[in-house]
Amino acid sequence: MDQKFFSSQIQSLSFFNKIKSEYLLGLDIGTEAVKAIIFQKPVLKKEEKAKLIIWGKYQEYFDKSNVFNSGGFEERGIKVAISESIKGVHQNFIQNLGRKINIHTNNLPVLVSLPPNILKEKIISQSLERENPEAVISKKEESDIYKIIFKNTQDEIAKNFSQEFGILTEDIQFISLRILEIKFDGYKISKLEGFKGKRLDFRVLTTFSLKGYLKNIEKILKDLKLNILEFLYKSQNLPHLFFDEESEAIFLDVGGEISQVFLIKKGKIELVFEFNSGGLDFTERLSKILGLNLEDSRNLKHNYSNLLLSEEVRKKVREILSEERQSWFENLKKAFRSVLLGQRILLPSNIFIFGGGSLLPEIQEALEEGNWEDLPFFSRPKTKLLYPKDLKIIEDKTKGLISPQDINLILGLTPFNKDSLVSV
Repeated sequence: MDQKFFSSQIQSLSFFNKIKSEYLLGLDIGTEAVKAIIFQKPVLKKEEKAKLIIWGKYQEYFDKSNVFNSGGFEERGIKVAISESIKGVHQNFIQNLGRKINIHTNNLPVLVSLPPNILKEKIISQSLERENPEAVISKKEESDIYKIIFKNTQDEIAKNFSQEFGILTEDIQFISLRILEIKFDGYKISKLEGFKGKRLDFRVLTTFSLKGYLKNIEKILKDLKLNILEFLYKSQNLPHLFFDEESEAIFLDVGGEISQVFLIKKGKIELVFEFNSGGLDFTERLSKILGLNLEDSRNLKHNYSNLLLSEEVRKKVREILSEERQSWFENLKKAFRSVLLGQRILLPSNIFIFGGGSLLPEIQEALEEGNWEDLPFFSRPKTKLLYPKDLKIIEDKTKGLISPQDINLILGLTPFNKDSLVSV
């Protein structure tokens, strides 16, 4: 990847300035594992570039798969994995810095990211027409318009999910709302105050979850005497890593049970969606065909991905996974077609992949060799694995952030531009 593709400057540190603690704990709770980091609060000095200095890193897999499932919430498995990840990251922190830190005191701030099937991200379009288009928008009217747009966004999300999943609207909890784009009579503007016109069009990024899931996560962390500072999500950070505002790319996070897609156009989030297919499907395929338990199947998959198997065994694994490869690719294209329906969007050819499943040769081959003719790409997609070393905003003291699966720890747990968020 071109080194200049990413900015090494954190755009806003006001979020960190309010934190008294010198260190923060980040917990990335996925569908297969919990990843944890301890990092030092960045301080921006004059004419210096801010960096996140990471002093501890650890990963703990769940005892079994599907701890987050449609039928319930496997509290004990999640709690054990979080507890073990905290022990592991603390030991790693001690090894690297030579000092201890009391994590379980409610003093160390904890940033939490959750899997996309639990903490959902959606972009909603909203429109509004003013009764008096000749009047200049005042600060009060600007505030009133935002309240209307945010309420309409929440109502639309709640209605859609209620119809699709049978969820009561009062069971949905909104985490944040963020204005991505404003158009006034077709022209893009950065704020409302001081303008006049009739039609306003908004694009709003919203994050939300089921109240029951969040309540259970909060209870688990409280039982472990952890202080939740914020629930974070990847799309709030992804655009701010771009070197230039004209950058365009697709980012693909291949997780355990779910793969998540982010489309960046002109340095801004254009689309975010997910589909139910990921690295765990390949693990379970090996388990089913070879009669292995989940842990042994996972180890076999990792050894296969890292070219540690003999050619004979590697060929056998490849044959077993070929069907899953095609299934994952077709699910990706189906999800693309669904979100692009009725929209005139030309897709950029650069696809950057990361996440636990991205190292599988099948994922890369499916993207590079698959048939994309039914989707509106500018040219045939080119795929590149995204590594932590490509993100110049971090300084890894652990020397352990070396895999594409570690990207989630950076994107999901470090608030680069919190000023642009509107909490609800």
